[in-house]
Amino acid sequence: MQPAILPDFGYVVEANGFRVLDVDVTSAVRAETLPGPHRDPFDGLIAAQAIALGAAVVTNHAAFTELGVDVFW
Repeated sequence: MQPAILPDFGYVVEANGFRVLDVDVTSAVRAETLPGPHRDPFDGLIAAQAIALGAAVVTNHAAFTELGVDVFW
């Protein structure tokens, strides 16, 4: 069974002014150079992209703050 949001994902993204980000080489490389022992490589990628864009991440995960990312929760 597919979660209910998937059919409406594009609409939800657009209606809320969100952007879907592609993974790029620069962010992937930056993720590996972030300070600290971040365990989750995907968290590192999200952090690297947020730093590059000057964007905040909506999360309550303390690891993002430790990586120098502004968080919103």
